Order: sequence, then structure tokens, then C-alpha cells
Amino acid sequence: MKRRKFLGLFGAAATTPFLPAPILAKAARVAPVSKASVHAAIMHAQTRSVFSVWGLAKAANMSPEQAVAVMEHLAERGILGPLQGTSHGGRWVTSKVWQTDMLAKARAARIARAWAAKTKKGQKLHFNIDLTKLNARLRTIQARYESQRPLATA
Repeated sequence: MKRRKFLGLFGAAATTPFLPAPILAKAARVAPVSKASVHAAIMHAQTRSVFSVWGLAKAANMSPEQAVAVMEHLAERGILGPLQGTSHGGRWVTSKVWQTDMLAKARAARIARAWAAKTKKGQKLHFNIDLTKLNARLRTIQARYESQRPLATA
């Protein structure tokens, strides 16, 4: 058995110079992920402050390798913190775009206050809508309905 291992190592050492250079370089990276996967990961990051590779892979329906690639990409863009942990599946990140319900309500209130400040105090909003076509249509419907209704006999 040891002889086979030695011969296998010897054969590998003998054929190494004939291999193309990219094979000897870093292992091939995972194929680029789609924009939809990146957007799904961003939405996932907005709803969770901390999440793992497996959690993202399960939520976004992708492989763990793709999840790692997406997480690294988002970490480079500044959306996520750096990857933590050592094991492949146990790696996790912190979100920099996490939004709680309270933060969302506060943002909505801030937008409402800004909109209210733009409008003048005490001024009512007026909508100038022409209702003549609607009235004409309702009258024609009423006329058809009355023409088809049987007369009441007394």
C-alpha cells in the first residue's frame, strides 16, 4: 500500500510541470452570482442584524459557495461587515443596513414631518377635478336602468 502511495506521489510530481498555469494558481472562483441574488441578500441584511452563510443560502435559495461570494461582495461594498468565523458553514456577518420596525416608523414620521413643513400651515389641499364626464356616464347608466325596469302596476 505504501508503494502505491509513493508511486502516485512520484507520478504527480512528474506531471506537474506539464499542467497549465491557471490550474496551479488559486482554485477557480465561484461563478459570478446574479443581481437578483445580491438584491435578495441585501433584503436579508435589512431584516437581520447578524446572519450566517447557511441562513443566507437557505433564505435566498443558493448554494453556500454562492452565499459566501455574495457576502464577500457585499462586504467589499460596505453593506455588510467582514466575514467572521473559521468553518465554512459557520461563518457569519453583521449587517450595516439593518432596519428595525422602530427605525422604519421613525423614518416614516420624519418624512411626514418634512412633507408637512413643505406645505403651508393652515392651507388645505385643493384638487381641481372635472367631474362632468363622470356625471354624464352616470346619467346614461341611470337612463338605461330606468328604461329596462318594469312599470309598477297599482
